[in-house]
Formats: sequence, structure tokens, C-alpha cells
Amino acid sequence: FAADEMEEMVKKTDMNNADAVYALGVWCEENNKPTAARKWFNKAIQLDKNHEASRNKLGQVLVGDRWVPASMVPG
Repeated sequence: FAADEMEEMVKKTDMNNADAVYALGVWCEENNKPTAARKWFNKAIQLDKNHEASRNKLGQVLVGDRWVPASMVPG
């Protein structure tokens, strides 16, 4: 059942729209599919390299003009 539901969500998602792909990632996260969620957050970043919400979900922060892992930023 969960696989069918996931497939349906993927079909409904505009894969050329970073916000739509991000929303799919959030749906996966909420439905206990962390691996799929990371996949879609990364896909959103491919579509929009500065997709802040996806970057945040992946634990990245903007320092100057570069995205870096939050763990590398002091404080």
C-alpha cells in the first residue's frame, strides 16, 4: 500500500519544479521514508541550487555564496 501511495505522489509531482519536488520530499519524511526524502531534496537542489528549504533539510547552511554542512559552521 505505501509503495502504491508513494508512486501516486511521484506521478502527481512536477519534476521540473523545485518546490513541488521539495514537497514530495517532505511527504516522504512525514511518511517515514528518509532515504526517499533525501533523494527528492537533492533533486530539488539540482533544479534550483539555492533551494533553501531543501538545503536546510539536508543540514546545509549558506556561508557567503557557498552551501556548507551546518556542522562545519562554528556557533
